[in-house]
Amino acid sequence: NGTDTDGDGIGDTDLPYNSTGNIQSGGDFAPLTIQGTSTPISSCTAISQPGTYTLAADLTSTTTCITIAADRVTLDCAGRSLTGPGCCAAYGIFSDTRTHLSIQRCDIRNFGTGIYLARVNDSNVSNNTINSTVNGAGIGLETSHRNSALDNRISNLNPNIGFLVGSTNNTARGNVLRTAINAGIIMQGEDNQVINNTF
Repeated sequence: NGTDTDGDGIGDTDLPYNSTGNIQSGGDFAPLTIQGTSTPISSCTAISQPGTYTLAADLTSTTTCITIAADRVTLDCAGRSLTGPGCCAAYGIFSDTRTHLSIQRCDIRNFGTGIYLARVNDSNVSNNTINSTVNGAGIGLETSHRNSALDNRISNLNPNIGFLVGSTNNTARGNVLRTAINAGIIMQGEDNQVINNTF
């Protein structure tokens, strides 16, 4: 196995290979990675290094609970919950100016906005349950591009999903959206796709 030294999911160390297995072309041009481990999260925190992180406990916060401050981060809540104060501008999960994030299987409740991504590109938010009843969106993207919101279940008083302020080439697919006041999905950018969502 090669070792992933820069966190991009591809092994970076050179591995020798030969043609004794009758390789006709190609070969080990992208070395395999050593199976990574997941870092447990047991309190609200800022994630500052690439890698995979798994929620190890239900968390409660009076402010933003998890800030993703690194590229190439996978956050798997494993079905555990993040519970907010029921007021204010707190986010369940927040990230700014990052790429290649994956946020999945989170149960987010009572934050101003459930998941908020500002200037985040090439990322995925999937299989989350969000009941964010204050102020903002269940999932909000601001000036963010080429992201996907897939198979989320969102019940919210305000917009469920917002592609805001110049966000382009994003996809919302397979989400179940329940809202009491405003639109289920708000689009303020170009070339965004809304496919097979349930309202």
